[in-house]
Amino acid sequence: MAYIQSGNVVVLSNVPASIYYQPENSSLLLVNNTSSQNNNGYVNPIVSTFAEKQIVRSDGIQVLDDTTLISKESIKEHFLKLICKQNSKEGLFIFSYTGPVDGSSQECSLKLSDFNSENPITHVTPTTLLEWLSEASKKQTIGYVLFIFDCPFAHRMVSCLTDIRTSTVPLNTRLFAVGTEVGDTNPMLYTALKGQTIFQYFLNWSVQTMEFTRGMLPLASILEKVSNCTGAFSSLIVTYNKQRRELKPRTTEPKLKSIQRIETIVDSSLGEGKDEIDSFSGLEFLNCHFETSKNRMNLDQKVYQWLDTLCDVRNENNPLKVLLDNGALEGPHSVLGTVLCLLMYSIASIQTAQGRKESIEEPNMFIIGFVSAVSTVQIVYRDGIADLVEVCMHSWEFYHHVAVQNNVKDDKLVKLYHLIETESKKSLM
Repeated sequence: MAYIQSGNVVVLSNVPASIYYQPENSSLLLVNNTSSQNNNGYVNPIVSTFAEKQIVRSDGIQVLDDTTLISKESIKEHFLKLICKQNSKEGLFIFSYTGPVDGSSQECSLKLSDFNSENPITHVTPTTLLEWLSEASKKQTIGYVLFIFDCPFAHRMVSCLTDIRTSTVPLNTRLFAVGTEVGDTNPMLYTALKGQTIFQYFLNWSVQTMEFTRGMLPLASILEKVSNCTGAFSSLIVTYNKQRRELKPRTTEPKLKSIQRIETIVDSSLGEGKDEIDSFSGLEFLNCHFETSKNRMNLDQKVYQWLDTLCDVRNENNPLKVLLDNGALEGPHSVLGTVLCLLMYSIASIQTAQGRKESIEEPNMFIIGFVSAVSTVQIVYRDGIADLVEVCMHSWEFYHHVAVQNNVKDDKLVKLYHLIETESKKSLM
């Protein structure tokens, strides 16, 4: 979870519960780069499922499954062609890849028919895919992009595409990347699952069985269901290694990340930028006080790592999930507001422990922390959070307590509090 400013650009990495888009302006490019002996004549049913569920339009689907013809140039041609058909900033473009990947370098590459490990020009890396997106964005605005990787090193591909420190995702494009790492799949398992990998099977099943409204894709719910089933199913596969004389389970779990770069999102005078932050979290009352003239700053990496663990809805011991499952985040006795207060207290404490206590006196750091805390909670608790202004004021008290305990100057923080207090009074008028 992150909220980082760099110049006039803010980078967000929350994964919203659902995305709202226009199916009629959406498309799917499916690349099945697997050998024919594994296919056994089967076609990935996700194509027909996505069409039947009207996730994308039928004439916006392109399948590449002849491994001898799947080259860098052929993928790029169809990639750009399908994106440029969207003609809408509310469209969704899906790129799905199944097949081999070369992971010999830091940035792995898809192993296509023309792949040469010694010639970088033939490589299709996460950077390559982002370059294609940038090329397409020069012709039109790109709304939503979803990358699906069912291949070795998929987790690395996902991380590279959504790296908040180095991302070159086109401005205002919301990019999602999900991947499951697989090795050599047993031909018997392929046959049992009708030519699909475990991930493909449960992705298709999850989309088929979930009820949702056309134009509203509950991506987080779908992937949570896929993750739970994929992890449970794959854990039943125990392989014997005769060289090492040991048994080894093969658990496969998808990894989902998201990123969006928005220009001057915190400037309330920008119209479109303001709409983007409104749709992101409803924190316009706070973000209008974000000082864009300040040097870039962000929370310590330890904070982000901690918040990431709280976003993991697959972990049954995740404290946020435990509270949600037991009904403690809803109703008249909800502790939802207090949870945000505790997160802000902990964020300030971790910053201090990491030798960055001076940073917590900056109003921008409080804003970044609160936005990150709210986004973390909303990944688990998907309903809206009521009385955010009041919750923010209470959270400030917890955050400020850490500053006072550690002898941090608080004059700028106190000034920010009074600004938030003014917003609170306005909301009561």
